[in-house]
Amino acid sequence: MVATVDNKQPLAFVNIFINNNNKLGTVTDIDGKFELISKEHISVISFSYVGYQKKEIQYSGETVLNIELVPLKVALNEVTVYASENPANRIIKKVIKNKDKNNPEKLPSFTYRSYNKTIFDYRKLNTKEIDTSSLAKFFKGGHVFMMESVSNRKFLYPNRSEEVVIATRVSGFKHPNFASLASDLQPFSFYNDNIPLFDIHYLNPIANGSMKKYNYRLEEEFYKGTDTVYVISYQPKKDKNIEGLKGILHINSNGYAVESVTATPFEKGKIDLTIQQKYQFIFNHWFPEQLNYVLETLNEAENSIGIIANGKSYIDQVVLEPELIKKDFSIAKVRMDEDAPYKDSLFGKRIDQKY
Repeated sequence: MVATVDNKQPLAFVNIFINNNNKLGTVTDIDGKFELISKEHISVISFSYVGYQKKEIQYSGETVLNIELVPLKVALNEVTVYASENPANRIIKKVIKNKDKNNPEKLPSFTYRSYNKTIFDYRKLNTKEIDTSSLAKFFKGGHVFMMESVSNRKFLYPNRSEEVVIATRVSGFKHPNFASLASDLQPFSFYNDNIPLFDIHYLNPIANGSMKKYNYRLEEEFYKGTDTVYVISYQPKKDKNIEGLKGILHINSNGYAVESVTATPFEKGKIDLTIQQKYQFIFNHWFPEQLNYVLETLNEAENSIGIIANGKSYIDQVVLEPELIKKDFSIAKVRMDEDAPYKDSLFGKRIDQKY
């Protein structure tokens, strides 16, 4: 696993290369986990992530690696001057041109199953003296609050959607009548022109017309089979009066589609929200595979305790273009099976082992 040295939190979408060859390697998932499979002998493994110091280790045959990356102390330059066209702009133009084709919610229909898990924890905020040991003792080293659910969703273009919660469990509740879902705090995909986070709509960096409002920089590129993956950072241009985002896009040359994305509001508020999405190429189309959000309360006051919520969703059993008709959908877009709180069997070994 790859994590940040500061708070040991996992780092998603870290680029990993074998033997200093950017044609051999992989990328971490939203849990910071990765798996390396190589036909050639592995002697050196390197780890790179925008905003962090690159790390290189000599590999001696370990089956499990725990890597920590150190943040860069010097901020990245906001503007880079290129002699010709910014190479990132050229790539973003192709992404925008192909976004309707790659948008999963432009498909005629689809179904999938989603496993969702949300964990709430406390953390210290700007304090040296506050003692949180009593809280840790009260929660016995565990989490403050946890929710899990399994849901089935079906979609029919353009706007028919129904998600059914088939299993749910919540810490402290014997038979809960509520559940966590993949779309609680983020959109299902990153292709709409506006990205709603809470009650604010942020301009998508790959929306039509976004190139006039955003700066892009090509940070890295590597190969995945016969495809090239472009790592592009983005943030709003100065003096542009927009609700903007900043983050990292991994763009795959196969259709110039989003392979993964990290996004957070450029302007910080009292609540900090970061979303992460990972896509898989399945049945000749890019489709969400993992969704993640981290929600943190920000408070300048000393001796205060904040809350951090981490929601993860894992999507499988995807079927593209199944035969669906309008009559297959109920009026409610989200509903819960009556026996959902009693289906603990769906949280068994298969779920635990996979996720």
